[in-house]
Amino acid sequence: MTKQIKLLLIPLVLILFVACGGGEADSGGNDADAAQSASISVVQHDIYYGSSNDNAENPPVWSVPAGARVRVSLDNQGALEHNWAIVKQGETLPDDFAQNPSTDLLMYDAGLVDGGDSTSSTFTAPTEPGSYTVVCTVAGHYPSMQGVLEVED
Repeated sequence: MTKQIKLLLIPLVLILFVACGGGEADSGGNDADAAQSASISVVQHDIYYGSSNDNAENPPVWSVPAGARVRVSLDNQGALEHNWAIVKQGETLPDDFAQNPSTDLLMYDAGLVDGGDSTSSTFTAPTEPGSYTVVCTVAGHYPSMQGVLEVED
């Protein structure tokens, strides 16, 4: 092999070594920079979430880690269309919210799900831990159709 070819091969081998992860060994098997992920399932009925029709007094609670990438699966077991929307922390829904829903008060809306259908979507959980109100924004469904998203540190 000629000296010129050897000189060309050395940088190529070094590039391949670095590109294939030939650097530091990964001791933990986890990438600290990778976002956490979580999934939650939401059962929708006419007109409540979960297994109890008293959401206003006893709202269902879903928990996720702060900043996690969350997959929310919606299963509408009712006949009416529903959605699942997270209210911005610190916002109070007005009494006429169901008739005049303001999307400015929402931080996430999973979209409408027709009766008998199911769907899923993803969102990034808030980075601020705390309790976030979840509502169905279909007219007449709030306040009887609500829940709580607990964002944990």
